[in-house]
Amino acid sequence: MALTPTMDNSGSKSNETIEVICTDVDGTLVHYPDDVDSYLDREDIIFLPKSTTGLQGIISIGTLQKFDDLKKLGKKIIIVSGMRTATMLARIPYLPRADAYCSEDGGRIFYPVDENPTSQPGGTLYRQYPYEGSNLTPFTLHEDKNWRRKMERTVGTSGFVWNELKPKKGDVISYSDRRSILWDFARLLETKGFVIDSKGYSTCFRLRRKEQTSDAKFDSLAQVPVPPGLSVSANLGNIDYYPVDSGKKNCCDYVAAKFLGTTEAAALGHALCLCDDDNDLEMALACRHAYVPSVTSDSMRDTAKKNPKRITVTSGPGGVFTGPKATERALNLVKLRVIRDRIQQF
Repeated sequence: MALTPTMDNSGSKSNETIEVICTDVDGTLVHYPDDVDSYLDREDIIFLPKSTTGLQGIISIGTLQKFDDLKKLGKKIIIVSGMRTATMLARIPYLPRADAYCSEDGGRIFYPVDENPTSQPGGTLYRQYPYEGSNLTPFTLHEDKNWRRKMERTVGTSGFVWNELKPKKGDVISYSDRRSILWDFARLLETKGFVIDSKGYSTCFRLRRKEQTSDAKFDSLAQVPVPPGLSVSANLGNIDYYPVDSGKKNCCDYVAAKFLGTTEAAALGHALCLCDDDNDLEMALACRHAYVPSVTSDSMRDTAKKNPKRITVTSGPGGVFTGPKATERALNLVKLRVIRDRIQQF
């Protein structure tokens, strides 16, 4: 792929064209309004299956169509989320048609392939939710085995199962029986009285505030040293631990470099991203520009204020732009940036 110069936000010349869009899911594409029932009669809104924890999310058809427009412009779409793999797979029909789906804070990477369902996970065929202009061609997923082997150096192999959506009895090994740096640390936290959420995770684990004995107990996590080889970040008020080689930024570096045929160090200079939370910060600052439909952490709010030329918050005051409207506003800005980028190539 030939990469030619464009202009960055400051107006200076850059050798980095926009080729990739990286996007988070929860709080960015999928929203969880308190008044979710008020959307029931909206024909432009799709209700996703409830999450493992019972949350009901919504996404707008406009969001899906705007991603379709970006793909028609030749841009690669990378979806990257902290959600467990089984949840990601169950939601794929309701998400934008992407070129890569990455779960568990970037710990696992799957590519769509239009062929017979013979690959992991479980040989499942996926079809996009029907809407005007949707791509209804069924596809299956191939996991990136090189990336998985890289993760296995820190997480081991015992947390993976063949069919994530319908694991058979005996396929899932409890984290208490997994042996690796990651799971040893999970057991250490358990001995200190913390409640571990490992269900459906193979390359990370989560601690939820509401599952701990008190807010003070949850906040005391900040005093627990993280072992070498692991990273930690906040995600919608929860705490995730995962390999230092993982994380959304590293994952998107790897996938974008694979798509563009460039080095990982240079890849995200060709990317825009959509995000909302603490675990998106590294990715946001590595990309050419980040668009934030909702600010769900103090760290994201502070970083956006300090970096107005790198991060644009698209939710507006007074509730003018919130939820799906703020996402569609962000995608309008992304499309304008991509079109401007294309014009400046001539």
